[in-house]
Amino acid sequence: MGKDRLDEMQDEAFLDDPEAVDADDEEITDAAIEAEEVAALKAENGELKDRLLRALADVENIRKRGERDRRDEDDGVEQDRDVPDRRRRRRLGHRGED
Repeated sequence: MGKDRLDEMQDEAFLDDPEAVDADDEEITDAAIEAEEVAALKAENGELKDRLLRALADVENIRKRGERDRRDEDDGVEQDRDVPDRRRRRRLGHRGED
């Protein structure tokens, strides 16, 4: 069906019931607007999901870094404690396993 024939049908429909043609145009316009809104909301949803996943990854990295720093600090303190004990044992002549 050509564009001219479609225009003729709309003109005939308008002559029969002008409000029906206006309602059809409004439905098409409303559907187009709704489709644009849905597309925009889907895009925004995707962006928010991406931001959330990145924030969760940052928090997880911070948690792991804190655990690693705490573990390294504890290892350093234990090594510092062992140095005087080893010196004292050597001074006293103990031959223990170090």
